[in-house]
Amino acid sequence: MRVALLCDVDQTVYHVGDEAIASAEREQLERRGFTVVPVSRHEKYGPGGTAPADAIDALTFPHDPQDRERYAEEIQQVLGGSDAALPAEDKLFRIREQLRGVDALVIGGGGNLNSRFGWLLLERWAMGLLAHSLGLPVVVAGQTLGPDLTAADRARLRELFAIARVVAVRDEASAALARCVGPTGSAASAVLCSSDDAAAPILDQRITGPADDAHGAGTEGRAGTGDRADTDDRAGAVRGRTLSVTLGSAAPFDEDEYVTALAGIIDRAATALDATVEFVPHMADQDDPDSGDCRINALVAARLDAPHRLAPIELAAASAARTCAADAVLTTRFHPLVFALASATPVLPIHLDRYGRVRMDGALANAGADQRSLSLEHLLADPAAVDAAIADLAHCADAPDASGPSHGAAALEAITGTWDAIADALQGRDPSAPSPSGDAPAATDTGGRSATAAAAGTRAHSPATAASGESAGTTGEPAQTAIILRTKDRPLLLDRGIQDILGQTVTDWHLVIVNDGGDTDDLTAVVDRYRDELGERITVLHNEQSRGMEAATNQGLAATRSEFVAVHDDDDVWHPRFLARTTRFLADTDDAAVSVRTHIVLERLAGEDPGVYVPYETFPVWPEMHSITLAHFIRINRMVPISLLYRRSVHDTIGLFNESLPVIGDYEFHLRLLQSMTVGFLDEPLAF
Repeated sequence: MRVALLCDVDQTVYHVGDEAIASAEREQLERRGFTVVPVSRHEKYGPGGTAPADAIDALTFPHDPQDRERYAEEIQQVLGGSDAALPAEDKLFRIREQLRGVDALVIGGGGNLNSRFGWLLLERWAMGLLAHSLGLPVVVAGQTLGPDLTAADRARLRELFAIARVVAVRDEASAALARCVGPTGSAASAVLCSSDDAAAPILDQRITGPADDAHGAGTEGRAGTGDRADTDDRAGAVRGRTLSVTLGSAAPFDEDEYVTALAGIIDRAATALDATVEFVPHMADQDDPDSGDCRINALVAARLDAPHRLAPIELAAASAARTCAADAVLTTRFHPLVFALASATPVLPIHLDRYGRVRMDGALANAGADQRSLSLEHLLADPAAVDAAIADLAHCADAPDASGPSHGAAALEAITGTWDAIADALQGRDPSAPSPSGDAPAATDTGGRSATAAAAGTRAHSPATAASGESAGTTGEPAQTAIILRTKDRPLLLDRGIQDILGQTVTDWHLVIVNDGGDTDDLTAVVDRYRDELGERITVLHNEQSRGMEAATNQGLAATRSEFVAVHDDDDVWHPRFLARTTRFLADTDDAAVSVRTHIVLERLAGEDPGVYVPYETFPVWPEMHSITLAHFIRINRMVPISLLYRRSVHDTIGLFNESLPVIGDYEFHLRLLQSMTVGFLDEPLAF
C-alpha cells in the first residue's frame, strides 16, 4: 500500500520535533511494508536536507482567520460536489489528483489539533475529508488535542474523528478532550491514548497509545559523548559535563524578562552541575542565523557567566542525538524533554503556558515519571523553587538510576503496539483484535498510564515533584483570587471565557460561574468539557430568574473567601499573565486595587458558522490615561470589570455592589472605591 503521510515538514522554519515525528512515523510504516509518500510544503528541507523524490503538496491555509474560514467554506462546497466554488487553478484540485495515487492517508503526530494553530488544524481536517471523499482510509496518529479549541474547531475534529479508522492521542489531557469532542456513531475502530478511564469510550474501542512518536530519536547518541566539543566558545574553558539547553519563544512573557530569568536559572544549573552549557536550537530558518531559537539562544548566552557554546540548527536526527548525549537537559520546548526521557537523561522541563504544561506533563506521565513540569511564572515568583529544582537536577546527574533506560524501552514498546494497530486498520483488519503473533494491544493500568510504562518504574527524570502554583483550594485553604464570571445564555462566549481563565500562568484561583437565569443544560455542557482540568477550582450558581449583574457579583463574592477578587464577564478575556502581574502588584503595594491597560476588540462572526469569531479591529480604551484618580472618574467611567483586580477587604469599607442599579453598577462601585482608597495602574495591555 502507498500511504500519504501528513506531518509539518519541509517548512521555511525548520522544526526539529515535527521532522523527528515524521521520520519516526515513516519508519514505523515502512517497517510494516507500506510505501510512504510524504505530504510536503516544499519550502525548505533543513540544513543539508534534500527534497523528497515523491511527494504530495500540502493543502496550506491562510494565517488570517477571516481568509482561512472563507477557504474552509469553499473547500466544503467542493467536497459537496460544487467544483466551481474554487478557481480551477486552486491547489485543492491538484492535491485531489495526487491523492488518487495513494491508498490511504495518515495524519501524522504533533500538537497541531489546536485552535492557536488554526491554519494547521484546518489543513488536517480538510486533507482528511478530501481523502475520505476519494474512498481512502484515514488515520489520525500521535496528536495532542487542544487544549485551546473553539466551538467551530471542536465540530471539525468531530467530523475528522468520525471518518478516521483510528484516532491516536499522546497524553491524558488529549484523551479527556477527545471524549468530549468525539462523534456519536463513529465509524472509527479505535482511539489510542496513553491512559485508561472509567468513562464510556468515545469510539468503538479504546486501547493504549504511545508516547510521542519521536520518542526514540537520537537515543543512540547517549553513550557517544566523545563526539562533543568540550571547549567554551567564549572563554576557552574546558568542562567535562554538558548541560543541553533548548529555549523557545518568550511568549506570553516579556522577552527581556524571559531572557534575564532563563540566564539566571541556567547559570545556577551550570554551576551546580559543573557543566558547559550547549544551546541546541529547535526551530529556526537555516538561512537566517538570527531567526527563531538561534536568536533567543544568543540573547540568553550573552548574559551567562557560565562557559557555553551555541550549536547551529541541525537536521532532526543530529539535533536529537546532541540532546541525548548531554549529561543533563534544561528546556522550555517539548521535544527535548521527549528525547531526554527516552535516553534517561536528567531533565528540567519548564513550561510557559497551559499548552506547554499539557504536553510536558503528558510526556512525563507516559514515561512513568511521577513529576510534573515547572511553571516559569512560579519560578519567577519563588527563587527557592529554582534552587530546589536545580538541586534535584544535579542529584539525578550525579546518581542516575540504573533502571532509567527501561522507560525508553517501555515507551517504544507502546509505540510499536500502536503502529501495529494502525497497520491493521489501514489494511482493513480490526485493530483491537489480537495480532498474528497472538499479542493483544497493550493494556492500561488503573494509574492512568500504559502498563508497560508502569512496569518500568518511576525514575525521577524531572526535579519538579508537584504541580507548580497548585491551586490552594485543594488544601482546604481559600485560593488567592476569586474569579466571578457572570453569564446568561451565551455558551460560545462562556466556553471561551473558561478557556481564557485556564490559560492564566498562575493557578491559585477559584472560579465562580453565576448563571443569571440562563439555560442550565447549555451551561452544564460547557462546564463539563473542563471538569477534569478545573478540578475543585470551580463553583457554579444557578438563578432560576435573572437577578441582575450586581446581584450576580455579590452571589459570587459570598461563595468564596479569597484575598483578591476579579470579575470576568463571559465576553471578555485576559492576557495569560493578567493574574500574575496584578496579584504581584497588590502583594508589593498598599493599593486597594489595580487596573490595567485595556483594549477593545471588535469581532464578527465568520461566514455562516456561529462558532467562529474573527477580530477585525483593536484599539486601547482611554489611551491618554496613565493613572487612576477620582477626578478622572467623576466625568465618565474609565474602567470595565475585566480591567480590575481588587482586595476583598474593600467591601468591608465601602460595602457590596449596588443591586438596585440595572446598569452601570461597576461605575458606581468605582466611584465609591476611589473616594476612600488608592487604585494602582499597570500600563500594560493585559485585558480585552
